[in-house]
Amino acid sequence: MNLFTFLDQIYQKKKDSVVTDMSTNIVLTKWLSFDASNLKTLKKILTYLFYIEPLHYYYLLYFNIVKKNKTPFLNKSTKIEIKDDKLLNKIQYIMGWSNRELSYNMEILTKCILIDRKRWNRELGVS
Repeated sequence: MNLFTFLDQIYQKKKDSVVTDMSTNIVLTKWLSFDASNLKTLKKILTYLFYIEPLHYYYLLYFNIVKKNKTPFLNKSTKIEIKDDKLLNKIQYIMGWSNRELSYNMEILTKCILIDRKRWNRELGVS
């Protein structure tokens, strides 16, 4: 199972079959400790980590962590869309630049070339 699924189950008290091991419990404890409201509870529970079975430790976390509607620190990541600029791609190809070099020289390009886009489109043969 996914670690974030375990975190959702603990915070939102969703019932599902669980198979855990020691490493999963250690990582879960680490992630739960990022929420400051859980620190006192985790400090008490952590003493049992190596003395009880991993499944029992998971249930101990499940029953002692306070229910929250939204899991903290887990925001859905959004993919950043990069616009494909034909003029910049042509300049990058002609100069033999990598993407990093293009972003490094972007300030110079905007001051010199991208001000008069029509002229440079005609000059470089970009339609």
